[in-house]
Amino acid sequence: MLQHSAKKAIAYDQIPADAAIRRLYESDDLTAFIAAVLGKRVLYRGADPLDAVEIAIFGDGDELGWHFDNSEFSVTVMYQQAEAGVISTTEATTRYPAGSRPALARWKR
Repeated sequence: MLQHSAKKAIAYDQIPADAAIRRLYESDDLTAFIAAVLGKRVLYRGADPLDAVEIAIFGDGDELGWHFDNSEFSVTVMYQQAEAGVISTTEATTRYPAGSRPALARWKR
């Protein structure tokens, strides 16, 4: 069965050092927080100079087809223009058994 994927991406080496997303990725405090939430003693950041952080841009009709990742988990931050107000949701997206994925935090402003 053929799978279709279409998206645009900005590689880690193209993200300015002072960009908020890069500062978050490089934050020891955030890394320690995620490790604590996931019950891990320590986490290691990706060392790939292109793929340590990837900004994926999905336009109308774009999608990411089925694929397999070799990592135990990943952290995804999703941004989308809100139609009104601001709603933010963060969930743990580790490979938990179906229906048992815990929410890290939920808030509305």
